[in-house]
Amino acid sequence: MLFAFEGLDGAGKSTQIQMLAAALDYQHGIPVHVVRNPADSQFRWLQRNPGISNGTIMLHRMMILRDLYDRLIRPALHDAAVVLLDRSWGSMAAYDGVHHGQQDLSIRGKHLARNTQAGDLYAAMTIYLDVPVETGAARTSGDDEHEKLYKRHDGRYMQRVHAAYATLARQERWHVIDATQPTLTVHYEIAAYVLNKMGKK
Repeated sequence: MLFAFEGLDGAGKSTQIQMLAAALDYQHGIPVHVVRNPADSQFRWLQRNPGISNGTIMLHRMMILRDLYDRLIRPALHDAAVVLLDRSWGSMAAYDGVHHGQQDLSIRGKHLARNTQAGDLYAAMTIYLDVPVETGAARTSGDDEHEKLYKRHDGRYMQRVHAAYATLARQERWHVIDATQPTLTVHYEIAAYVLNKMGKK
């Protein structure tokens, strides 16, 4: 099964993915593959180059996502392993949707999945770690790249990204978790959700 993790920078995705992977492996004997979407960091590099068009940026990100699916995710799913994906099409729809002024994010997400020819990415269970913008900014304080992101347009950019995520999270296959809770509490909630979806206790 494929579980994608989404959320603002500083929401705790990487930490929770590693904790879940360890719990599934050591406590339940479930083989796990952890995959990070490299398109996220490359998107910011492309944004800093004004000569690159928005269309080129989007095409580049879709190509990365399709390659990621073909090389890593599809083989892992074929082996019946659990794949934990750190960011999928959701972050592309939220961050890019705000950047490009896209309004209908659910349609954009379907469009992204179809254009990567990786429909399973859209069908994945998505775990959304929800934190206020202020919390994400505080957690990433001291990191120049993240501070620039949170200060962009006087903070309005990340407020719009957060609102975009709230829209995406209304979809049936998204599960929202309050990530302002203690780390272990968040982990237990995620583990319970994943095990339930896998038919395990």
